[in-house]
Amino acid sequence: MTDDFEPEHLRLLEALLFASHQPLDERDLAEKLPADSAVGALLAELQRQYAGRGVNLVRREDKWAF
Repeated sequence: MTDDFEPEHLRLLEALLFASHQPLDERDLAEKLPADSAVGALLAELQRQYAGRGVNLVRREDKWAF
């Protein structure tokens, strides 16, 4: 993990993506996260953490989903 974001923001992002019934774009995610969230860095870190697992964070066009 890097210092580019708060760990709590990462947990919130993870929960939002798992709870969503449809893929979300970065704008939608940013609206639901604290204002100082580094959404791009959070997504990259979450994607890194899930790489190689049975569930992966993927980007399709401009939207993200597990």
